[in-house]
Amino acid sequence: MSELITVNIPDLGDVEEVEVIEICVEVGQVIDSEDSIMILETDKAAMEIPASVNGIVKSINIAVGDMVKQGMPFVEIEVVKDAIAVEKEIATETPNEIPNIIDAPSKKTVLSNTPINFNNSSIHSGPAVRKLAREFGINLKD
Repeated sequence: MSELITVNIPDLGDVEEVEVIEICVEVGQVIDSEDSIMILETDKAAMEIPASVNGIVKSINIAVGDMVKQGMPFVEIEVVKDAIAVEKEIATETPNEIPNIIDAPSKKTVLSNTPINFNNSSIHSGPAVRKLAREFGINLKD
């Protein structure tokens, strides 16, 4: 009832390589065919890449900051034909426990040079603004 599909980087036009600036999904997440999987950025524009199939993300083969070319495989999606099977699989994979946030130890803020992957896909801003926000660790939703 299900099959594993590898999604490749689509035609990028005149550009040889582009940078992955955001990955919008996680392994195990249920996605729709119109959901954005990742955002690629060139010098002039940012492109959202849609899933093109309904299913469950099984593996992600790229990371934020990677340079990708047309035709490279970047995500594997398990396409499930039956919607009830998707709901059952999600119910068995997610634990029913809710973490106790009050008892969680407090964390100190640590600055680092690693890119912060805020889910800014719904915020409308240009590539230059997104790049600055990533460099300074600013969440555009704020």
